[in-house]
Amino acid sequence: MKSKKLMSGWGKIVCGVFAIGMISSVGYAAEQVEVIKVAEPEVIKIEQVEVQVVEKTEVKKVEKQVWYESYDKALAESKKTNKPVFAFFTGSDWCGWCIRLHKEVLDKPAFLDWAKTKVVFLKVDFPRHGDLSAAQKSANAQLSAKFKIQGFPTVILLNSDGTEFARTGYRRGGEKGYITYLDQLLLKGMKTQAVEEIK
Repeated sequence: MKSKKLMSGWGKIVCGVFAIGMISSVGYAAEQVEVIKVAEPEVIKIEQVEVQVVEKTEVKKVEKQVWYESYDKALAESKKTNKPVFAFFTGSDWCGWCIRLHKEVLDKPAFLDWAKTKVVFLKVDFPRHGDLSAAQKSANAQLSAKFKIQGFPTVILLNSDGTEFARTGYRRGGEKGYITYLDQLLLKGMKTQAVEEIK
């Protein structure tokens, strides 16, 4: 009986120790759970990057028009192409209005594109610092006297036989306005020429 009681006593002790051990381990695990903290998700900031899109523009190449300096060659080309002569009397390096007419009209792509099928260019220049030959200076002076040029710029429209049918100069309004005005002058010249041919 004593042995059974002793065993039961030891059993209780062992069970108690085992229970304490279990409680301790559970407590330790609980402590572990409390100690281990879930790391907070790291916030990653994404900087907004501005992307500049450069639009691809198509550049239209415009062929440069030939400016004749010879009156006779300009008339010959006029007869060949059946286009009137656009005679431009200018002081290219000193006349402010001449320079403006070039920049605002004569050098513009729209005007050059129009001129390809409309006129033959003749440039009669009177520069102060240019390198014109003596022969060219003389020829230009003769043309100035022939057409009684009073000032610059002067634009004269000529038929292929050298007959003047319109005269103008610098006009405000840019290339579009100038083209519209020249179209009116060309139409008037065509009507006049038709009347003369009938006579």
